[in-house]
Amino acid sequence: MNIKNVSIENFLIIGQAVVDLSNRGLCRIAGENSDDSTSSSNGAGKSSIIEAVYWALFGETLRNVRSADGVVNNKAKKNCSVVVEIEEGDVTYRVERYRKHEKFKNNLYLYINDVDSRGKDNRETQTYIETVIGMDKLAFANSVIFGQGHSKNLKRFSEMTDSEKKATLEKILNLEVFTRSYDLVRSSIKEANEEYNV
Repeated sequence: MNIKNVSIENFLIIGQAVVDLSNRGLCRIAGENSDDSTSSSNGAGKSSIIEAVYWALFGETLRNVRSADGVVNNKAKKNCSVVVEIEEGDVTYRVERYRKHEKFKNNLYLYINDVDSRGKDNRETQTYIETVIGMDKLAFANSVIFGQGHSKNLKRFSEMTDSEKKATLEKILNLEVFTRSYDLVRSSIKEANEEYNV
């Protein structure tokens, strides 16, 4: 999975930004605060870029935002959107999430190779997105954006119990496929034995 780019509009402190992340590997984001001369990079929106990717994919933030509308830029007060493009092999996925948007309301969209692939509602689309990227919010936060932010809804890897760490690592490494394969083979053997006995 390669996150190609993120387009942000009226999200948290960011008015508008397009960030190219294609084939960057491990990223360090540096910032310059032009609004406050007493601060060099604090408040420049570095964390907001990470938050934007996370919010687009999972509908939550890593920090404690009080309400769903809390992600909307305070100055604009509307038309919040984040679009994330992901590439895997020949397939391009585009996730678009909106909040207080004049045209798209509070909707979530998924496009696969530019074909609208939404579910019947935002909840179903969210489930499909997590299936497509092969991770839930916990696995993503602890592998892709490891160590960024803290939320009451999200435990850091170091704070997890042993069983939670094991489950998270299994999701990150996609080891669940072996469990499903084992269950499938076991079921096939059981059916073959029953057929043999008959």
